[in-house]
This record gives sequence, structure tokens and C-alpha cells, in this order.
Amino acid sequence: MKSSVFLVLCLLFGIPIILALFGCRQAWSEHEKFRRISLERTLEETLSSFEANSDTPEFLTRILKDLDLKVFSSPNPIQTQRQQSSVLKKRFPGTFNFTFVNGEGKAVSELCDTSVPQFFLRRFFFSYQNFLRGKPNDLWQDKGFIQSFLGPFVPTGEEIHRRLIYAAPQGEKKFVYLSIPSPKGMLIVHLNRTGSWGKIALFDHLRRFLKINQSIKVSLLERNKSLAKFYWEKLSNEFAKNQTNQHWERNKLWGKRIIFPNATLIACASLQPDHKAENLRNRVIFFLGATWVVSILLLRKILSKGSEMALSVRTKLVFSFLFLSGIPIIVMGISARNFLADHRQTLISYLHKEIEKKLSLFDFQFPRTISTLLDYPLKKTFYSFICPPYASNSQILNQLTTLREKYYWDSMKLYGQDGKEVNVKSHLSPGLNTAAEFKAFDKVAFSILRNLNHNFQVNEVETKESSPSTNTQDPSSSNAWFLSYVTRNLGRLQDTEVGGSKTKFCLFPLQDKNGVSRFLLILIWSDKRMVREYISRYLPLFNSELEESTLIAFNRVEEESSIPIRFLQTPFVKPFQEKFHFKGLGIQNLVSTTKGVALLTAIRCEKLAGYNLVAITSDRKIRAEIRALAIKFSAIGLSIALISIIVGILLARNFLDPVKNLTNGVESLRSRDFSKRIPVIDEDEFGNLSKTFNNMMEGLEDLEVARVVQESLFPENALKLGDWKIFGTSLSATQVGGDYFDFFQVGENRGAILVGDVSGHGVSAALVMAMAKAVISHPGTVFEPGKVLETLQSVFSATIKRVKMMTCLVGILDSKEQKFLASNAGQCFPFLVRKGKAQFVEMPGLPLGGKKARIYETIEIQLEPDDCLVFYTDGIVEAFDLNGKRIGYETFRRKLPDLVRENAMATEHSIRHWLNEIMKPGLLEDDMTLVVVQASL
Repeated sequence: MKSSVFLVLCLLFGIPIILALFGCRQAWSEHEKFRRISLERTLEETLSSFEANSDTPEFLTRILKDLDLKVFSSPNPIQTQRQQSSVLKKRFPGTFNFTFVNGEGKAVSELCDTSVPQFFLRRFFFSYQNFLRGKPNDLWQDKGFIQSFLGPFVPTGEEIHRRLIYAAPQGEKKFVYLSIPSPKGMLIVHLNRTGSWGKIALFDHLRRFLKINQSIKVSLLERNKSLAKFYWEKLSNEFAKNQTNQHWERNKLWGKRIIFPNATLIACASLQPDHKAENLRNRVIFFLGATWVVSILLLRKILSKGSEMALSVRTKLVFSFLFLSGIPIIVMGISARNFLADHRQTLISYLHKEIEKKLSLFDFQFPRTISTLLDYPLKKTFYSFICPPYASNSQILNQLTTLREKYYWDSMKLYGQDGKEVNVKSHLSPGLNTAAEFKAFDKVAFSILRNLNHNFQVNEVETKESSPSTNTQDPSSSNAWFLSYVTRNLGRLQDTEVGGSKTKFCLFPLQDKNGVSRFLLILIWSDKRMVREYISRYLPLFNSELEESTLIAFNRVEEESSIPIRFLQTPFVKPFQEKFHFKGLGIQNLVSTTKGVALLTAIRCEKLAGYNLVAITSDRKIRAEIRALAIKFSAIGLSIALISIIVGILLARNFLDPVKNLTNGVESLRSRDFSKRIPVIDEDEFGNLSKTFNNMMEGLEDLEVARVVQESLFPENALKLGDWKIFGTSLSATQVGGDYFDFFQVGENRGAILVGDVSGHGVSAALVMAMAKAVISHPGTVFEPGKVLETLQSVFSATIKRVKMMTCLVGILDSKEQKFLASNAGQCFPFLVRKGKAQFVEMPGLPLGGKKARIYETIEIQLEPDDCLVFYTDGIVEAFDLNGKRIGYETFRRKLPDLVRENAMATEHSIRHWLNEIMKPGLLEDDMTLVVVQASL
């Protein structure tokens, strides 16, 4: 096998290995890319978690709610409060002032950080319990205690538990938190606004994060510090190059997040080596390399000369064709797999973005929807509102109470023409309380009504008596701007902040039928309630517009206010609840539900304060599209395979069938059936080969006739002369051979023996042999060994003219005299086996065929009864054994004594059997003739 062919086959077998390695490399690259994306996502979530904890009020609310739950779910609340308060004071020095009330409404002095008016505290404890049971009136008697102890901005007529309430404008006790009063007691926590108030949550989260996390390093860089400034300038240059908040530096990922105007968080995470994946990759590479090496070794053995593993042409062709057709299928499979994986991620990302857009739309529609719901209807209602003549305050309040059911405001203030506030407590629900921030209207209410009524004649005495001097406003006073602002925005829905919470309010003058403004009405809506109302009313409608999605509104501060509330118990959502607190981070993930895999998409709302919108969307459409593409790719692959099969069948018909016919012809040649002819299917190379083969078969048929004729010239049976027998056989290397042997009786007790070998093979050698047979068989031939050779020499010299040479040994066996006469013309010396030893019988002489006449001497050998003479041609001693070495004269001589049997025929068969055992299998390289002369034992 040529080395170039072997190298080409090695390359062909290496192609699928290379493709597999390429696929492994692609998979490894995808794995590394996924690891990098995961690390980027982790770093982004880490920074977002810090940003979420930068909102101090929200962060402290969660801490106090957890404290509330731990204390009052404990069998010993006092002991638990003692432990937990100590931990929180160490964790947040100077921030908390605790007041603990037992189940009887008494303050536990050891758990109180400030002096407490026991009587008023106890009365408030029970009054607030009654308030929660639907008895609001008792709470109003504690208004003074609420404003003095809890804080002047704490509302009196609404629920204030389990949330952080804006209590006072000063630094100390600026916020207050109350638990629900229960038989186990009540917890009141005042929070002081310390110097680092805005960074309390951030510092705490940073401290805890660095304590438990070793893989991500986070630092807070404040720009006013020289060391931080140096690092900030260096990192800013790197971030500026990428124009992102992240950049890679070898296997390190850096990220930044601006938390405060003068402070930035810097995080660094290292991409750790994935030893498991690397080991798997190395094993795969080793397996593929070993497969290639084994394949090459098998290929070399299969294609090596004389291999028992040689395959048929059909098998090789089918294997090669399947191999070549499999390459594009493998390439397409790898490409299709990568494409489907990328396309799936693209579809998931696209669906996430589309859902995020819709969730953001629902969020940003809140202000416009509220304006649509309230602005125009309010104007229509109150601009057409007519105060009955001489209507009392109670009558007006009753009408407003009816309207509240339609417009669901939280609080209101009502001022009469004299500028005094009308008491609304006994007519409205406890939730309708006016916050302290709206006290500013007490000073301008009279001026507003006066300005509205300046075109009307008003009784001076009435005005003078009913208008206190404090309400008379000069345009140049400090209230002039506020008065002008309020007057311009009458009837318009406006935003403000009350007690740290966003609210909306609207002012309407209530007029009589003459157009005189008798009352000034201020309606107040809490954003918290409006948001909940908006979500409750419109979230189901919006959900119906999204196919195969479930929308959830998660309240970060009051989780029990989430809509729907059962969302909190959803197992596949619980792991993401902590992430819902992150600012500026849209959550995109896959979750397992009872109906299969779904996409979880969440955003942090900007307009819907305190809420995250979460969408659980089925990935059915994505799976359907990926399945459709997979079916298309599979159909293409099957089409290629089907085309390959069809082409293979056609190829077999046009290529393998002629090969099969040639194979059958060769089998006929091997079995010597020379009458077999191959059909000529087409006028191509195979057709020409078939014609040539048929012509050859015709010639071989003639040769077969010649072989039969030649074999008929050899004696078939043994010649018996007394106790002696002569037997021999000849095997031709070709159709007709050049070896010659003969034995026949030439007298009563005498027999002639001839063994010859014509140079070359084939027909020409056979003709020379036939000529020798004719000369010997001529009646005029004097049968003496020397004379016979001299006659043959004269005939050959005159006819073949040295074109062919022939060796020949002629012998006469005299069985009566027990002697053997012989003359040799270049033939191999015969062996005489006597008494267990074999020796050469040397008979020198030149071969027949030269130009000069020659005289051949005759020698005489006296025989003994157990002697054995063995005559042979050079084809026996020059044959190759199993080791590739020639048998040789010495090997033959040493082995002969062991091969002698009871008679000439048995000895000849024994020698032939030994030769078959030691000779290399295959065709003979030369004719092999063997003649044995032996007396029967």
C-alpha cells in the first residue's frame, strides 16, 4: 500500500474526529460563554442587591417586620425582645429606641429606652385594639398622646401598624414603627435619623456580604477620598472603553454601580476554573484521539497485503459512501444544534423584553389612568354640586359621605365661609384623617373663598363677625405664593408628599345656586390605596390581554398586600422573592411549574410605588417553534440520508453488479470452469473489462485442453517391477507446466525413469516437454541413459536453438540385479535413503539445449532391499516456508528419512503432506515434480 494513499485515508478518517473536536470546542466555548454570562448576571444581581438595600426606610421596615414576627411568635416575647433589641442596637448604633408593652398595656421598663406615660400608653393600647375592631371613636381621645409620644405627623384616624411612619421633621424619633397590639403585647420602635442615615442599609449589607461571601469582592469608593479617587480614575477609564458598567480583565470581571452622588460600588469577581468540565473535555479529546488511532491501525491491517480482515469491494464502497454522506449530516447536526440553542435563547430574551415592555406600560399607565378615572368625573360632580340654601354642615357632610363611596378618597378637610375647619370625624370612617401637612390650608382657606366670591355682594357685618382677623391675608404676606398656587390649581388633581408617603389631593369650592362659594373642600387620596385600587381593578383586565401569562403584583414592603396573595405560597417563585427588592434589575429566569417550564419576568415599578410586577409566561410557543425547526432540520437530514440510499442503490446497480459479475467470473476461473462468460452491461470501463475477461476465458479454455492433454502424458499408476515400485506426481504452477516425468517398462525386469524440467512455464515449456516425450517414446530410441540424453541433446540443438533449456535425468531400474543405472543432464541430484539416512547421489552433467553435442556418462548404483530413491525438480527445494525462507536441499535431506513409508505411493503422499504443512499458502511459484522408487517393506 502506497504511503500517499494511506495518508489520504487517514485524513478521511480524521474528518469526523476533527468535526467532533470542533463540536466539542463549540460546546466548550458555549459553556465558557454561559459561565461568563452567569458571572455577569451574578455580579449585576450582587450590585443590585446593594442598591436595593440603599433604601434605608424600606430596609429597616423589613428588619422591624422580622423582629415583630420573631418576638410575638415566640413563647417568651420579653426574653426574645431583650435578645433581639440588643443585637439590633449593636448592629445599628444610635438608630433604635424601643418601647415594649405587655398584654395588659403596661410598659416593660427594662425593655423601654425612654420614659413612658404609663396611663396614656395603656389607654392607647386598648383604644387602638378597639379601633382595629371597628370602634374608631375611642382613638380620638388619644390624639394628644399620639402626637406627643409617637410623633406630631402620625395620623390619628387610620391604621399605622407594621409600617414605617414619618413621625417628626427633626432628626431624633423621625420615624416610628408599631406592631399590632395583641394579648402578648405591643412593640413601639422610634428611629433616629443619624448622620449616616442614608447609608445605614448599604453599610450593613456590605458588612454582612463580605463576611459570608469570598468569591466576590465589593468596595465602596467615595470620591472625596484621595485613595478612592485614584482607583476611581483608573477604573473609570476602563469602564469608559467598554461604555458599560462591566468590563473583563482576563478572567476577572469588574462592575460598578453608582449608589449615591458621591459614592460608587465597585465589585470584582474571578471566573474560577471549572475542573469538572475540563476533566470531561480532556476525557472526550482522549477518547476521540484513541478512536482515531485505533481506526488507523485497523485500516492499516485491513488494507495490508494478505490480511485476513480484507473486506469485499461492496463493503468498502458502502462504508466509504456512508462515511462521505455522513460528514454533511454530522456538520449539519452540529450547526443545527448550535442554531437551535442560540435561537431558543434569542426567543426567550425577545419574549422577556416584550413582557417587560408590557409590564412597564402597565406601570406607567397608572398616573394617566387615575387622572382619567378621577379628574374629569370629579370636576363634573363638584362643579355641578349645589349647596342647599341654609344647609347645615351635617347635611353637606352627609352628601359628601355618599360621594366618597364613588370616589374612595382617604381623607378630606372642609372649610366654611369663615375659614374655619368643619369637624368631619363623626361623619366619616376612621381612615379619613387629615395629615398635619395640610394644616397650611387653615391659614389660606378664608382668603381662597374670599377671592372666589369677590364679585358677589357679601354682608359686611356677617363677614366681619364671621371672619377672624387672623384669616385676613395681605398679598404681600408669607402665604401669598401658596395662596396664588392653590387658587390657580383649583379642581386639578395634584401630587404631594405627606409623612414620607406620596398622596394626591384636589380642592373644590362648593357653591350655592347663586354661584357663591360656601365651602372649600380638600379631598386627599393616599397613593398606597390608589395603587392597590388600580392593581386590583386593572391587573386582571391587563392579564387577559397577555396570552398564556399570569400577572402578579408583589408588594415589597407589605408582602401580604401582594395581588394575588396566594402568590407568596407559590414554590417556584419563592427563590426569587429576595431579588424582587432589587432596584433597576429586571428578573429574567426559567422556572419549573406544574404545567412545565415557564418564563419568570419581573420589573420594579416606578409609578406603582412599593410593587414589583411579575409575569409567569408559558414557553409553549417557544417550544413549538423550536420543535418545528428541529423537525425541519430532521427532515433535511432524512432527505440527505434518503438521497444517499437512492444514489447508493443506483451506484450498486451500475458499479457493484459488474464487480459482482467479475467476481463470479474469477470464481469460475478458480474452479477451472472456463466456459463461464461475463455479461457486458454497458460500454464503459467495466464493459471493456468484461470483454477482455471473456477473451481471456476463451484462451484459458484452450489452455485447459492443453493441460488435460499434458496430464495424460504423465503416468497415473505406479509401475511394479518385482518387489520394487515406481510412483510419481507433478503439480504445475500455471495452467500447463514445464516439468516432465515418466516411467515405463523396457524389459522383463527393467523399468525406465525420466525426470525433467524445462526452463520457464506455460505453453512453450509444455511444448518442449511434449517434444521430449515424443523423442523418448520413438521406437528407434536406444534406451540406455547416456544414449537417451545424447539423442535429446541433438534434437533440441537442431530445433529450439537455445531458446529453451531442459534438465533431465534418465534412469534404468533392474529389479532382478538390484541395481540402478542413471545419466543426468543438469537435473537435481536424487536422494538415496538407506538405513535411516539420506544422501545425495551426485550425477554431474550439463542441461539439454546447447549447440554442441555432448556425451553423458552413466553411473551405476547397487541397491539394497530397504533403499528408497527420491527424484524431484527444483520447485520443491526453492519453495518458501511459512517464515518466508526457502525450504532448501538440506532441510529436505534431513527430513526425508522420517517421511519414508511402507511403499513408494505412501512415501510420495507423506512427502507431499509435509510440503503442504510447511509451505506458504498461495499459488505455486514453480512446478513441483516428485518420483519415488522403493521396494515394498
